[in-house]
Amino acid sequence: MSDLTILYIEDERPLFTLVENLMAKRGYPARLLWADSLAKGLEMLSDYEIGLVLLDLYLPDSQGLETVKKIRAAAPQTPIVVLTGQGDYDLADMILESGAQEYLEKDELRPRVLFRAIRYASERKKMEDRLRQAKTGLEEQVEERTQELYNAIRNLNEEVTERRLAEDALRESEAHYRLLAENITDVIWTADLGMRFKYLSPSVKLLLGYQVPELMAMRRRDVFTPASLELVSRAIETALAQQRAGQGDPSSALNLELELRRRDGSTVWTDTRFSFLRDQAGVPKGLLAVTRDITEARAIRIAMQRNYDKQNAINSLLNLTLEEITLEDLLTKALNILLGIPWLTSESRGAIFLVESDPDHLVMKVHSVLSESKCQLCARIPVGKCVCGQAAAAGKTIFVDRVDHQHEFSHPGMEGHGHYCAPMLMGGQPMGLINLCLREGFVPQEGEEEFLTAFANALAMAVAHHRSGQALRESETRTRTILSLLPDPLVVYDMQGRVILINEAFEKTFGWTMEELRNKKITFVPPESLQETIDNVNRMISGEGVVAFETKRLTKDGRKLDVLINTATFHEAGRQAGNIVAFRDITEIKLVESALRESEVRYRNLVETISEGLLEVNKDNRITFCNKFFADTLGYEKSALLGVNTLGLLDERNQAILRDQWEKRQQGKSSRYELGWTKADGSTLYCLVSATPLYDSQGNFQGSLCLVTDITERKLLESQLLQAQKLESIGQLAAGIAHEINTPTQYVSDNTRFLREAFYDLTRVMVSHLKLAKLAAGQEPPAGPALSQALKEAQAQYQEIDGDYLLEEVPNAIEQTLEGLGRISTIVRSMKEFAHPGPDTKTPTDLNRAIENTVTVAKNEWKYVAEVVTDLAPDLPPVPCVPGELNQVFLNIIVNAAHAIGEMHQEGQGQEIKGQIRISTRLLGSEVEIRFSDTGPGIPAAIRNRVFDPFFTTKPPGKGTGQGLAIAYRVIEDKHGGKLSLESLEGQGATFIIRLPLQESSGRDQPQ
Repeated sequence: MSDLTILYIEDERPLFTLVENLMAKRGYPARLLWADSLAKGLEMLSDYEIGLVLLDLYLPDSQGLETVKKIRAAAPQTPIVVLTGQGDYDLADMILESGAQEYLEKDELRPRVLFRAIRYASERKKMEDRLRQAKTGLEEQVEERTQELYNAIRNLNEEVTERRLAEDALRESEAHYRLLAENITDVIWTADLGMRFKYLSPSVKLLLGYQVPELMAMRRRDVFTPASLELVSRAIETALAQQRAGQGDPSSALNLELELRRRDGSTVWTDTRFSFLRDQAGVPKGLLAVTRDITEARAIRIAMQRNYDKQNAINSLLNLTLEEITLEDLLTKALNILLGIPWLTSESRGAIFLVESDPDHLVMKVHSVLSESKCQLCARIPVGKCVCGQAAAAGKTIFVDRVDHQHEFSHPGMEGHGHYCAPMLMGGQPMGLINLCLREGFVPQEGEEEFLTAFANALAMAVAHHRSGQALRESETRTRTILSLLPDPLVVYDMQGRVILINEAFEKTFGWTMEELRNKKITFVPPESLQETIDNVNRMISGEGVVAFETKRLTKDGRKLDVLINTATFHEAGRQAGNIVAFRDITEIKLVESALRESEVRYRNLVETISEGLLEVNKDNRITFCNKFFADTLGYEKSALLGVNTLGLLDERNQAILRDQWEKRQQGKSSRYELGWTKADGSTLYCLVSATPLYDSQGNFQGSLCLVTDITERKLLESQLLQAQKLESIGQLAAGIAHEINTPTQYVSDNTRFLREAFYDLTRVMVSHLKLAKLAAGQEPPAGPALSQALKEAQAQYQEIDGDYLLEEVPNAIEQTLEGLGRISTIVRSMKEFAHPGPDTKTPTDLNRAIENTVTVAKNEWKYVAEVVTDLAPDLPPVPCVPGELNQVFLNIIVNAAHAIGEMHQEGQGQEIKGQIRISTRLLGSEVEIRFSDTGPGIPAAIRNRVFDPFFTTKPPGKGTGQGLAIAYRVIEDKHGGKLSLESLEGQGATFIIRLPLQESSGRDQPQ
């Protein structure tokens, strides 16, 4: 900042001098240059290294927004702060759209505001430049990566190329969204009616210092201070009671100021806006809240309110001194003034004592809500005894927070309490004492004792005035003394509007002295506030009492301040003599309130304009809220979706998914899952739903809050890629499968021909034996020679066909044929089960059978280089999964293992002995583990953490796309909620380990 050079382009020299003096007076570390025209300013921009431009819109040679555009064109990297006399929000928006970083009205030229505007403009410009550079770099990286991907997958078809480009665009969009979400400063959260958190936005880390999971697990009394917890609980109970009674506006919101605990032990004050989350009947079932930090603004407001209360109390007491009332009335009204200050006492109890004829005793003169026994006990207190007497003797205000040894005047059964005891001193001697009762454990705040001391002394003077009837001059002197103690500006006017008296705070705030204003009329009302001021003065004169209003006033040097005015008349000799006006500077409060309003507008705009759907449903699964993006995406009006059961927006398959997820919400689980919504035109919108359950204060389930992200295009591209990978695998395996089927087909054919010839020979033998049988059975005429001849022929034919051989080989041929047909059937069945697309939802699947099928299909890939050994657990239960996708995972791992072993053999390592691929399954509690181990060369440590990256491969060009393991990783981790890991030692093989849950899971990125 010490090297910053600021160029102020302004045709009015006094304004430049004013800014120059402000910076010099506050020691602002920057060099300020001046140009009185746009042309001169453009020339200085080229001659000097300018770090920031302060710019007037209206110059002799340029007018309006064109001025900003010309500066921006000449110095695209330089922050611009526009100073203008026009306070117009629409103009401010156009200024920022034209290229400026900040906008400031000239009548707000105060050091703090100016320096903050310069700092914000510089920081905003840096952020814009970083975003621009990041965008440029991202575009260059996307272009470079696109070229690399094109070279790597040039053999893929056009649809795969388009999918990759679309996926890159999706990632870029998601990155922009994350950047936007991470810059939200307000905390968005939901809770049940018992104030148990259900959702917290990430910005809570900035507010309280806790990570979201930490805060979600905390008890509410560890987040809210006791007072704030009681306040919010009571407010919610009251609002709920009104709702149940049919009272109040159901659409209204509840605004509370709450004190929250930070991680470092400090606290922060927040403004929290609550809205009820309702079911379809409109019954409140949860809370939706937005919380923003108002610590600084609240501290300013409380300080100003307390100062106002103090000032008002002193003013009221001063007015009492001007009234013709009895001493008892004076004391009673003075006591009521104190008891009416909400932050000073916790109970409306107290008393005022006076020293009368006996200077050694305090006599109770008036009290408020003290019991008869208490009044009797404390009717007359010796000076120096008990807390009141000790305070009078010491001449200083004493605070005690409980009944202890100092309470010498007590009685059995006295309830616990504390006290403020403020002696009323006159000339250093006690004239009396004010006693305020406090609840036990009351914690005093800064400035309370000083105020009570001042009030007690003022009351002492009022009593003395009442008793002695001092002259007006003495009364004026005492009044001046009291007024000098007030921190806020105050002025006393006579009936002609001439200044009678001002206090020191008035001189410091507005710049005039008493000598300059005595008996003169002061004109410091801006023209726009004149009529308002006249109307309120008339209200006061007409007898309305104290009139309070907000307006503007000018200081001596022309600055315009926002002020809160309290004004009241005073009387002398029973007639109205003038009026007293108290001012409180609320300029900073106004700025804070303006910033808070702008923040609230930004939040509302964000909810309605973010490219994400926001959805809330009640316990009956009916929509109670949705943002415009969600309704537009489905093609409905927002009003048409309210009260609709979400099941009615889904087809039968997606209804089953939602019902399963709904059970998890009722169990208190949050999750992320994919869902296909049916749009108004009948098409399907695939979304990623992030859902959080909502509960009431009794722990009853009330519904869910959901964030909905459109992933339709991504789902389509993923499906196309997976199918392309499967078709590619089938194409690569086709030759091997044909070879595997050809071998059994060949010997089935040989055996069939053998059986055909054997059947012919056996038929001849059967004919001879049939003839022999007929002769033997007497079916032919008996002829001994014929029977003998037939027997010889039969025996000769049996020998000729080698009957013994046929009896032995025909059964073998039949068995071999059946075995060959069995092998063919097995290969065909395995191929069919592997290649069949199957359902795209999870179904219970026999993993052992799926592994056996995959091993069979891939046999031609491994049989020449390795032996496959399976150790499949016989008690393995069915596992919920998508079978087709899991088959592809198994195939990718087996083929990779075979290739790794084959490459090792080609390099001359272990050529005599085949490698081994070992596959095992086992049940591990609620999970199933599958291990694929090989005896290949292993994976080097340097690339071990990259094997699951898309397009990463160690194979030479044309040998692989690098998609196999990447797809396997996404299928296992993202779609099945499992885990895919790698164990490998270089030179000792590799083991891929898959773990799948037995209970259906929504995926790695979707916690339950």
